[in-house]
Amino acid sequence: MLKKIVVIEDDELIRENVVDFLSLNSFIVKGFSEGMLALEAINKEIPDLILCDISLPGLSGHDIISKLKENDATAEIPFVFLSAHAEKSEVRNSMDMGADDYLIKPFTMKQLIASVNSRLEKAEKSKSRLFKELNNKLENFPKILSHELNTPLNGILGLTALLLENLDSLDKEEIKQYLEAIMTSADRLTTTKQKLLVFFNLLNVTKPKVNEFVFLNQMQENLVKHLHTTAKSKNRADDIQYNLLTDPIINSLKVHIPYSYLFTIFEEQIDNAIKFSNPKSTITVNFKLEKEDLFIEIINEGQLKIKFNPNEMFMEVNNSLNGSQGFGLGIFIIKKLCSLFDCLFTLNQDESLVIAKTKIKCTY
Repeated sequence: MLKKIVVIEDDELIRENVVDFLSLNSFIVKGFSEGMLALEAINKEIPDLILCDISLPGLSGHDIISKLKENDATAEIPFVFLSAHAEKSEVRNSMDMGADDYLIKPFTMKQLIASVNSRLEKAEKSKSRLFKELNNKLENFPKILSHELNTPLNGILGLTALLLENLDSLDKEEIKQYLEAIMTSADRLTTTKQKLLVFFNLLNVTKPKVNEFVFLNQMQENLVKHLHTTAKSKNRADDIQYNLLTDPIINSLKVHIPYSYLFTIFEEQIDNAIKFSNPKSTITVNFKLEKEDLFIEIINEGQLKIKFNPNEMFMEVNNSLNGSQGFGLGIFIIKKLCSLFDCLFTLNQDESLVIAKTKIKCTY
């Protein structure tokens, strides 16, 4: 299939030469003299590559690439700047905006075709790698899905059958215990469903643009409230200890990750700490600040046995203290979200303690 290229250049002679040359080299090429028309065409039909001048009437080349990066559908299109500005600062600034290459005018047709072929080849390899990784990730998914859904579902069906079979011989307190156990399995099934929805949404997501940041003091307050609510719902409120940040600087620092994503990371870690620890054992949550790096550390008692293949997405997780097990669906969600915002997640075993730590960038 022929590759489609969009050329945005207000110099008519350069634009026509580039369009004609690339057309003769078996590309489908559309040329535009200004940015708004080009953006409309790009959004209607996604090209395989964009060649764009920086100094344009109306929208500049920098404006165009910024708008393209805001849209998931166009954010990954290979983008090459064409410009007479040869200053290193201009080249660096343009590349920092997400450009894949920068051709300085006047350039030769040999340089142009080399850049075009190189960018297209790189994009094709990246796409092939993503498909390969996705296939590898999904190989074990039927097993994961079966375990994560069937375990609580079997609990609901089995307990309901026992309750109905013995209903006439059970007293009120015993019936209550059966119903509470069924509710626990139903809650787990609901949680698993929510995790699976997050999982599918994250499979191939690229880094979203952060439009607003939350202040560190507000973030800490909200997470602690959630911690109390979750612990209380799991009958673990008395097991929770935490150490909070009190330095006034937290009123000025903003967390460099959208709160909704940070909340999901924290929620998954708390869920794991409760799931993989015994009742009456302590769960400690520490908020630490080192320069402009926030560390959220969650420590629980447990003995994790983790089977992890770096080529696979999931890991088998077992806790020898209480027999809890899983496939690390929550851990995948945490690691994926952290990777989107340059956060760092670690999970370590220290004798009888499990330590989950997340490092998050902050900014003034």
